[in-house]
Amino acid sequence: MSKTKIIAVSVKKGGEGKTTLSTNQSALLAKSGAKTLLIDLDPQGHVIHVFGQDPKKLQHTIYTVLKGNTDLKDVVIENIVPNLDILPSNNELDYFIAEPGGSKRVGNLITKIAESGKYKYIVIDTAPAFNNITYEIYDRSDLVLIPFTCSNHAEEALNDIVKALPVLTEVNNKVQLLIVPNKYKLLARNGVESKNSMYKQSLDAQKENVRNNKNIIIGNFISLSDQYNIAEVYEQLPLVLVKKQTKSMLKPISEQEELLKNIVKLLVNKK
Repeated sequence: MSKTKIIAVSVKKGGEGKTTLSTNQSALLAKSGAKTLLIDLDPQGHVIHVFGQDPKKLQHTIYTVLKGNTDLKDVVIENIVPNLDILPSNNELDYFIAEPGGSKRVGNLITKIAESGKYKYIVIDTAPAFNNITYEIYDRSDLVLIPFTCSNHAEEALNDIVKALPVLTEVNNKVQLLIVPNKYKLLARNGVESKNSMYKQSLDAQKENVRNNKNIIIGNFISLSDQYNIAEVYEQLPLVLVKKQTKSMLKPISEQEELLKNIVKLLVNKK
């Protein structure tokens, strides 16, 4: 039996498109036929909201599992779309994060699910934070996706992760980080991107920053698009699962599909 691959989507700063990335990539994995579990570790609970449900109305979540009040099997929402299960969250998780030993219990739960062999992929949508739970997730992940919006504040958040990488990889030195330039605005003239583009300058700076780090790779960019929100509001689905696709949807969907190819290639090549 092949080992379950764990993919975390993690960034210290909010507003980077973390949940959009995790829901669309999970949906594509499931669409490819791979049994996938999407774990929401963000107390905002936005993952389940993407699929048209209100996280505030959930009686049982990952929080009640971690507290030992409910069994995992009674909380996981199975086949919310074919091949995709969700372990949801809501703001109750805020109460748990500060509890002594809480982060270790999160890590143990992820390990338990992975070792069950039920899923080919586990995707984890983390909170926009950098804490002990972050370390537990990095410790267990094969690949960490870091959405990066090429802004000053995003650069600071990314630099913090790069600086902490020696500690993060102390136990799991095989984890790879895939930086995903997200909400990217391509400012071009005659089909050639402007060298003066703020986005290009920011991205070039990060390429130089991580150039000598074998654990960090920069992937294809994901363009800024309102189609993600349109899909969530009107279809109550991640964009990549919308059946009646408009012309405006084709480019962002293609970019997500290209990103998935890079993800799978990285995971296949991992020793």
